[in-house]
Amino acid sequence: MTGTPAGGGIGHPIVRASAAMLLGLGLAIAVVLALVPDVADLRARVDVRFDFVAVSFVASALGLLVTALRWQCLAEGLGGTPLPWTRYTKALALNRLLALFLPAVLVEVVGRSTTLRAAGSRDSWGRLGGVIVLERLADLVFPLALVAWGLATRTARPELAWGSLALVATATLIGTIAALHPVSTFAAAVHHRLRRRPLPAPELPAPSRQVRRALALLSAARYACVVTQFWALGVAAGVTLPALALIPASAVAQLAMIIAVTPGGLGFQEGGWAGGLAWQGVEAVESAVFILAARVGMVLNFAALALVTRWLDD
Repeated sequence: MTGTPAGGGIGHPIVRASAAMLLGLGLAIAVVLALVPDVADLRARVDVRFDFVAVSFVASALGLLVTALRWQCLAEGLGGTPLPWTRYTKALALNRLLALFLPAVLVEVVGRSTTLRAAGSRDSWGRLGGVIVLERLADLVFPLALVAWGLATRTARPELAWGSLALVATATLIGTIAALHPVSTFAAAVHHRLRRRPLPAPELPAPSRQVRRALALLSAARYACVVTQFWALGVAAGVTLPALALIPASAVAQLAMIIAVTPGGLGFQEGGWAGGLAWQGVEAVESAVFILAARVGMVLNFAALALVTRWLDD
């Protein structure tokens, strides 16, 4: 008798997830070793500061709260079931942790929708998923703008770079507010394609100007928290990166996550950091220490946040 037993084979979800995790781990190790072949150099460069470990946790917590508020604002602003903000926060914290070990699309679209339904949402799967796709599209705006800013100001004087950053941030906010209406239609189409269902995905209503403004501002605040989190994790390991180098490098790392096929972007995010930091002239050993600190810190912070948020009252 031939054939693969039911539930087994390379097509099984557990096998695919394990293969993706191994691929990501191999890529991450390869990136670090390409930067610093001698592990002893890494150990010699690390200088742990626990006060900045705490700073990174606070930045992660603020980022989680801002992202949960954005999710709530967008979901309920588009006609979703009203729920306490604590339920969004709990659902997001759990899924942020799971996303480090499971495929990103599965966790983002299916996992977050499932946990919100379990928390009391009566929205359809199509509406819940469409909102999340719209969120993810909004998350592309600031990294793309900051990469362009980094390219334009690579050799500029610091005062000119900071001044132009303020202009870019303002223009990006205005552009996000203006573009959200057509983007919401595109988000519904993307989610329909991801679902691979014959029935059309429910259309998301056009977001009001108030919702668009809130989404743009909360997206900017979220990105600031993300950058602060990574900066603090670097300092916690003994690597203090200049803000004008960290901001565009972090944008490259965030964009690398888009093409990631591994859980938590493992390997892809490390490659994005390596490329972004090299672009900004950061030394290889400092980049390697920072990359390791960022990965370890993310796992620890999200695990702690998932645990802490279980005690939130609704």
